[in-house]
Amino acid sequence: MAEMNFELVRDAIEDLLISKAGTDFRVISAQTRAQAAEEVKDNNRSVEVYYSQGDFPQGQGSLSGPMTHEVTFKIDLTASAAAKGDLATLENPAATPAEIAAALTGFKKARIEADRSLDELWRLVWQALMAASSIDLEMSRKIASRWLTNYRKDTPITHGELVVLTGSADFTCKIEEETTGLIPVTPDPAEFDTELQVTHDPDGVIDDKGKAGVYVENPA
Repeated sequence: MAEMNFELVRDAIEDLLISKAGTDFRVISAQTRAQAAEEVKDNNRSVEVYYSQGDFPQGQGSLSGPMTHEVTFKIDLTASAAAKGDLATLENPAATPAEIAAALTGFKKARIEADRSLDELWRLVWQALMAASSIDLEMSRKIASRWLTNYRKDTPITHGELVVLTGSADFTCKIEEETTGLIPVTPDPAEFDTELQVTHDPDGVIDDKGKAGVYVENPA
């Protein structure tokens, strides 16, 4: 069955970001694996796109189609920075207050670096998706009311000596969907075993040519 337009738009967003990424960030798609925190440190940032929600408002389209599909795609962003502080110092009960303060300063600086890195990543993604040349995501079909909004940052998380910061935004647009219905699939007879076999005989004798495919409890 052919893909619906929202699936094509999702893939088009990914393809557009991949074409603009260069060495500034990477796009995690169905063809790439999940990344550990160590793999997104410093300039190795990542973006992920997925279909978040969709609405089909009544009155916008006909029952036989096409129908207006108001879609929202979530754009997740991740950046991190290596802490210059010494984690071992923070975990050492014998560390002096001065040593602990110096180690904490390193983690605070890493939070700032991760924050600035995520800001830059958001700028790159926003410019790529909202440029006039991207109004139809380089697709042949028309996309209405495209918009990128609701950018939010999450709380920084420390993974070992890495500070990881994530954020997300919503990419919204309107597209048309056609109704094609479900196409029934005819089973392949070769996939089924049509040979009839005896499962049980009350006399204790199995007759391959007689009774077939019926299970009978022995009353004895």
